[in-house]
Amino acid sequence: MYINKQKQHLDNVLKWKSDGIREKTELKWYSSDSKENFETYVKSEHPKTYDWFKDNPIEYKFNNYGFRTPDDFKLGTEFTEGDEGIAYLGCSHTAGVGTSWDDLWVSAVHQSFPNQKCINLGVPAASPGTCLRLLLYYKKVLKINKVFHYSLLAPRYEFIYDTRNNRRYWDYFGAYLEELKENNKKFPYDNYILNSFLTNEYRMIDQVKNFMAIRHICDELGITYILVTEKMLKEWEGKKEHTERTEHYIKKNGLTFVPSRDGVHMNAKKHYILAQYFNFLNIDNKSTQIDFDICGF
Repeated sequence: MYINKQKQHLDNVLKWKSDGIREKTELKWYSSDSKENFETYVKSEHPKTYDWFKDNPIEYKFNNYGFRTPDDFKLGTEFTEGDEGIAYLGCSHTAGVGTSWDDLWVSAVHQSFPNQKCINLGVPAASPGTCLRLLLYYKKVLKINKVFHYSLLAPRYEFIYDTRNNRRYWDYFGAYLEELKENNKKFPYDNYILNSFLTNEYRMIDQVKNFMAIRHICDELGITYILVTEKMLKEWEGKKEHTERTEHYIKKNGLTFVPSRDGVHMNAKKHYILAQYFNFLNIDNKSTQIDFDICGF
């Protein structure tokens, strides 16, 4: 009985999303894409964006496990051959905060897999450790055939701090580390620990070891792991041949791109470019080689 309780507890730690959405639902606002932000910051600083989304609102639809993806998850022995899918890992850029589903890079990439389920495990503020945590659970209960992962290179970490309350398993610190340090706000660790998390050396090692762990899981499953980091995407965007080809395609097809509704996330054009990069890397069907260079150090 004790072992069963421990396993159930571990499963709950691994599988749940830190944003608190854990069942099928639909929302008009999500994460940093709040109504308050839209009616204040966006309205004053980005009036064209404000006008566009006034006429074209976003609908966030979440599946039976609270992930922003069109397909429900059938866990364990429930899934059949037709429930095999492609997994997508990442933070708010993968969850699509401020972006309509049709403009999201996940949606664009998944068009190449019409017979596969879309397993979008993107979570706002997720670190590479978050992505590893979710994959550790869902690789056991879902049939995953390939993994696409987009990762920022910010000093972002996840920790678990209250096991008594199922709604408080996770919190994040990373993007706000400098602010916490500057304002001397209350923090669960002393300044020595806080400062160590801010070093480039720690960031580099933490990110690479999580990428390598995800790659190891995919190797064990015998599937491809395609990782794109922020640095890799910038290098791809800067290639003249790629830029000319993209601009030609956009002009030929009369494509238009809108910014994110919250004014801070990737615009639709960058989602499109990221999707094209993933499709390019997927042609060879080879996993990304993990090394320190992809992190920009």
